[in-house]
Amino acid sequence: EDRTWNRMQISGFFGVQFLLALACHHLAGSFNPIGMQQWFWMPVAGFAGVILRRRMHMILVLLITLVLSTAHEYAVRGAHPAVFWGCGQITISVFIMGCCFAMTQASRQRMNTARLAAELRSANAHLELQADHAAVLAGSQERIRLAREIHDAVSHSLTMVAVQLDAAES
Repeated sequence: EDRTWNRMQISGFFGVQFLLALACHHLAGSFNPIGMQQWFWMPVAGFAGVILRRRMHMILVLLITLVLSTAHEYAVRGAHPAVFWGCGQITISVFIMGCCFAMTQASRQRMNTARLAAELRSANAHLELQADHAAVLAGSQERIRLAREIHDAVSHSLTMVAVQLDAAES
């Protein structure tokens, strides 16, 4: 089933995803082995890369996510961890958004190629129909031309025979 999402649904879904990432980040507390909390934000960045069509919107989502999560990190742990967090978040988010953007572009290209192939098949079928019609029309025109030629030649011959008969009679 083809389902299209309106802006309210997209905004709601993104908001829920953002809140879940923020809750997971907050609940993890001081437990942060090798930047594990940054993984909570990957779905937010990935969602932005897949759903949002304009790069400016993706960058805006990335910046909002980065600012809010870094501010939270600063409030919980202080400046030094917040800087470390921000750098890690930028690296991960840019990578994930880039991958999602590339996958989205590839998917759009496949859909565009499929659409163009369908249009090409339709145009080809239309051209074949027109070619068949032209062939039938050409055959009909050839029959008419031959009929005229035969009519003209036979009528000319018969007229000449009639003239010659009249001349012979005279």
